[in-house]
Amino acid sequence: MMMSTNWPQFDNQLSLDMIRGAIPISGLYELEPLIHTSINDGPKMDINEAHALSPCFNSPTTNAPQLVAVGGGETAEFLRQSDDYAAQYRTVDRAMERHNIEQDDHFDELDRLSNAGSVFFDKVIGFISK
Repeated sequence: MMMSTNWPQFDNQLSLDMIRGAIPISGLYELEPLIHTSINDGPKMDINEAHALSPCFNSPTTNAPQLVAVGGGETAEFLRQSDDYAAQYRTVDRAMERHNIEQDDHFDELDRLSNAGSVFFDKVIGFISK
């Protein structure tokens, strides 16, 4: 959602393109499927709120690149949403690279990121070095 925020709306000294890139990891890009689950017991989102808070319904405001990462051991829904999000906002000017983090799920992915010998660590270093 930070990628779709109109930053100058909050403070005219902020630049629209102040975020130069992002690495969303096992993101939830479409919240509507959560409405009828126990996950929604706390937030109590309705359909309108789920849409308003879903990145898939809020276009990025810049062409900043994103490395959309998801664990290879995640559920089919996490994989689908990551694939859909990257495909939806990929343009000639906006790189939206998709990366599977081995066989991990969202509990283990950051362990890979903290390991300088992991493929994901190298991928992130390459992304931020561009």
